[in-house]
Amino acid sequence: MGLLLSAMAVEFIATGLLALSPGLQWEPNPQADNKLGKAQMNNRLPFILDLPSCGEYIEILGKHNAYCMRSGLVTLAPGQDVGMHSTEDFEEMIIVLEGDGELETDSLGRRKIARGQVAYNPPDTRHNVINTGETRLRYIYVVSKAT
Repeated sequence: MGLLLSAMAVEFIATGLLALSPGLQWEPNPQADNKLGKAQMNNRLPFILDLPSCGEYIEILGKHNAYCMRSGLVTLAPGQDVGMHSTEDFEEMIIVLEGDGELETDSLGRRKIARGQVAYNPPDTRHNVINTGETRLRYIYVVSKAT
């Protein structure tokens, strides 16, 4: 079963200590006041990340910069979907940044999602995200191991 929370504003800070290179590798952001070295990345220090304006999928948090939490930025073209999959033993939060779509779950069917909404999928939830709008659908997912 999933829960849909509406009217939630999501703000991102435009400058950061890290940036994604064209090859999707993490690098220090030369425009930031403080730069991180490799040793600091291994210690997983706090950071701020610039989100790219294009690309179908970008990993935000992974093994390279977070302990348990994982996240990514997904962009779907009109009519596109990510495909039915399961959260398995993870919890998932979906933060819709732009566009209109539907979150489909086995337990609740298809429900509308749109910019400014957050959806939650508990562990063992089969689900799909579908762009039903006429413009791109962009969202960030955040997953973490359920305890």
